[in-house]
Amino acid sequence: MPTLPLSPIHPPADLLTCIFTDIIDSTAMWEVSEPATSLAITIHDTIIRHHLHLYRGYEVKNLGDGFFCVFSNARDALDFCLDAQRALQYAIWPQEIMAFKARLDIENDVDPRLTFRGLTVRMGIHYGKLYSEAVNPVNGRWDFHGIVGCVASRVQRMAGGDEIAVSDAFICALYKGKAGRIERGGDLDDGWRRRILGRYVSEGQFCVRSLGKRDLRGVVGPENITLICLRR
Repeated sequence: MPTLPLSPIHPPADLLTCIFTDIIDSTAMWEVSEPATSLAITIHDTIIRHHLHLYRGYEVKNLGDGFFCVFSNARDALDFCLDAQRALQYAIWPQEIMAFKARLDIENDVDPRLTFRGLTVRMGIHYGKLYSEAVNPVNGRWDFHGIVGCVASRVQRMAGGDEIAVSDAFICALYKGKAGRIERGGDLDDGWRRRILGRYVSEGQFCVRSLGKRDLRGVVGPENITLICLRR
């Protein structure tokens, strides 16, 4: 299956929503079957890139088992994550990957009726100013650096498969629109978080739950993390 081309060469500017995605158990899948895992990652990459184009996202880099991408519009970023997770759920995955996931269910004593045996992805979203931009000499695309990208990467690690972890800064940006000037979350409580996310998240397909304040490696001060979880 051919992958879609990279998203347009011109990057978004100013305040950005940063997203990191990561395939769960990718290393173990390579050990099970290289051909099947290669095909599964090709399917994954095609789905992610299709939705990046659909929601005007910018692919900064392919990380091998995930993506780093940025969006000018917070609503576009959330819609990208929600629709990409739904598309991954309905994709047809290699039988070797399905069998591998089934074995994990048995090892972890998980009810097979409650799980999905295809490739699963976790995502993390943060919002703010990326202070350093430069063209990557290898792929000719804009690269972004700074604390916002670091936080987004760490936020992603708070999520599990089929989950989207978001920071308060992103929730505030989603509420105020792309013109907001927020780099760190304001004074939100769980009620406000649910109300804001509930405008865009279908309760029939996703559920929202709070993880509370979490210390993120390399980040000064705890971040309040909220999970958007795909229902199966």
